Amino acid sequence: LGGDVRSFRARAEGSSLIVEPFDTKIKLQIARHGTAIIDVTASGSAKRYGDVVIFDLVYEGEGVSEIGESTAEVKICDSSVQCIAKLND
Repeated sequence: LGGDVRSFRARAEGSSLIVEPFDTKIKLQIARHGTAIIDVTASGSAKRYGDVVIFDLVYEGEGVSEIGESTAEVKICDSSVQCIAKLND
């Protein structure tokens, strides 16, 4: 994952935001063999530190990778995605 823009709903709990689970698609590079488009559900939380918000997201899902003329099933077994955002002035 990199350079993607995501929008989602979240609710405040004290100094944290709890991200409501949302469905999306992501494209993954599978080594040198090809890519996979995966349907995922993402969820997580965020904390604000001054004008910076740090999101910790978890992705769960599966899809199919096309490798040459064959395909392979791909399943996310573990994920940990950290996103750092700076608030607009």
